[in-house]
Amino acid sequence: LDQHLRPVPPGIPGDLYIGGTCLAQGYLNRPALTAERFIDDPHRPGERLYKTGDLARFWDDGTMEFLGRADFQVKIRGYRVELGEIEAALCKLPGLQSALCTAYTDASGQKSLAAYVQTADPAGFCPAAARRSLSVALPAFMVPAHLIALRGFPMSSTGKIDRKALPCPSQAARSQAVVEPTTPLQTQLRDLWQGLLERNPVGITDNFFDIGGHSLLAVVMVQQMHKRLGL
Repeated sequence: LDQHLRPVPPGIPGDLYIGGTCLAQGYLNRPALTAERFIDDPHRPGERLYKTGDLARFWDDGTMEFLGRADFQVKIRGYRVELGEIEAALCKLPGLQSALCTAYTDASGQKSLAAYVQTADPAGFCPAAARRSLSVALPAFMVPAHLIALRGFPMSSTGKIDRKALPCPSQAARSQAVVEPTTPLQTQLRDLWQGLLERNPVGITDNFFDIGGHSLLAVVMVQQMHKRLGL
């Protein structure tokens, strides 16, 4: 089914739901998750469906193809992105032990990518160099806007990575010293960037695209420069 719970045509990916007499009653002692995943069947009154979290598609001959978990596939500016591919590319970089990629909503309201890498020397990790290496192996829309180095990933009580405890991408640690503005115009532009990129501090030698910017945010930035600064 699509996001409006309508059947998708053959060949088009959709969310996989299951139903029928074998369906479970819900998650034990987890009413919120039960309400999220177990829904009323819009096509069969009185029946329920379970959202599996998997992506799949039917072919014309009735064959169903499993496409992976929806949790690890996101759309970035119209492109479907498999987060596992980015993590695999990151793990090939020297000095990195493991990687985790997530999607977040940036200041433009668009989804962007943030990657967290585990390394024994977070201070020695250079996000700009890593992004350049990734740009050789991946298309531009799959290169994370933010790369954050950690000594280890936060873990939940059940031994899984606690994604909610990961540091905010816009407040990620810097790999270089901040160069402060020296003119009123530089100060105004710095303040504009900090608000637009939701990042503080920003220095005048920072690269817009290395600290979370992308083409859509660049358009917004130019509009704001015209509106607020008369440039």
